[in-house]
Amino acid sequence: TAYNNANVGFYLDRFSTQAVVTGNRAYGSTGNQTTDQDTGIEVRASGARVEGNTAFKIGSQFGSGIVLGGASTESHVFDAVLRGNLSHNNVNGLLVYGGQVEVSGNEARDNDLGLYVVDNDSGPGDVRSQVHDNLVHDNDVQGILAERSVEVYGNTVRANDSVGIQAGGGVDTLVRDNEVSQSVTGIVANGGVSVRGNRVFGNSGSGIVTSNGAVDTDGNTVFGNSVGIEVINFQTGPTVQNNLVYDNANQGIFVHDAGLNASSAGVRLLNNTVVQDVGTAIKLQNNGPNLRLFNNLVWVNAGSAIDVIGAVVGFDSDFNDLVMGTAGASVGRWLGIVTPDLAAWRAALPAPNLRQILHNQLGRVLESQGNLGPAAAELRASLLITPDQPDVQQHLIHARQRMTAWPAEALDV
Repeated sequence: TAYNNANVGFYLDRFSTQAVVTGNRAYGSTGNQTTDQDTGIEVRASGARVEGNTAFKIGSQFGSGIVLGGASTESHVFDAVLRGNLSHNNVNGLLVYGGQVEVSGNEARDNDLGLYVVDNDSGPGDVRSQVHDNLVHDNDVQGILAERSVEVYGNTVRANDSVGIQAGGGVDTLVRDNEVSQSVTGIVANGGVSVRGNRVFGNSGSGIVTSNGAVDTDGNTVFGNSVGIEVINFQTGPTVQNNLVYDNANQGIFVHDAGLNASSAGVRLLNNTVVQDVGTAIKLQNNGPNLRLFNNLVWVNAGSAIDVIGAVVGFDSDFNDLVMGTAGASVGRWLGIVTPDLAAWRAALPAPNLRQILHNQLGRVLESQGNLGPAAAELRASLLITPDQPDVQQHLIHARQRMTAWPAEALDV
């Protein structure tokens, strides 16, 4: 047990090898920052195992509970384990700086920031740091903050006052299969992050927010929030697909000011199921060019299925199933004009021959850039309008071959 020291309760420097720090208790009880040890446990040794410790403050909340590594390059730790610890009533509960670190089975509560992990050894193909099966709750600001090459999965994150999980600044950061609830915002993801298979509910603001660079939002279940999924990726057009979004108070999916700098592919909303009792199921406002709205199932009992406001250059919507649950529901609004039925909505869209030209042009541009998945989607959409286009078929088959999507000739058109 270490308590009421000026700076650190337990400290291991970076020259330690195969260190084990387990079963310790570090705390401050005086309510005085000069004597309540700013950091309970600090370990800067790569390969260390920090397990089963408790770090906390009594009274005033300040300092850090457990710190693994340090912000400077020489202080980063690698191949270390932080497991089964409890940190509470600090400013920072658990802080980790390094690479290929495992952080699991910890509890962080009643701090400002519950858990922070940055993988400083990040790059395409590198092994991500693993953050999983932690309980992070009732923190005053953020639950989990993950940066760079980190995989965050299987965590229970609830009742944090601002954001449940925030991730960004990474080349291949993945946030998957977490349960996130009862914050203002459930998950915030910036460029380089994939958000997949999470269960996000009961947040007073948005369930999932994506911003800045491209973010892949795939297969999440999002319900009982003010807004289900909010997309504000101004630089590039992200893909939002295969999500189940229901019982959100205002909008199911709200895309605004997104893809403004996208030179080719815009925002893509594909294969989502959105059920909305009131408000708007899918709201699209002031976005960049070439937004695609394909193959979604939308059910509304009141309000609008789809609401399009602002710029519509290259906008395309097709193969969506829109179900009006009551007579008071409408298919949507197009630039402020209510379109109560499908015929009016179709009349508001560009003619099929114009959409076909746009699909072909975008497909060729994306193919030349090496963006084969979006290119194949554009070429297939063109063939769904006019199947007899041998040149387009050839380009689609070639793209599928390059993606090793077999059989390459299975065009499904």
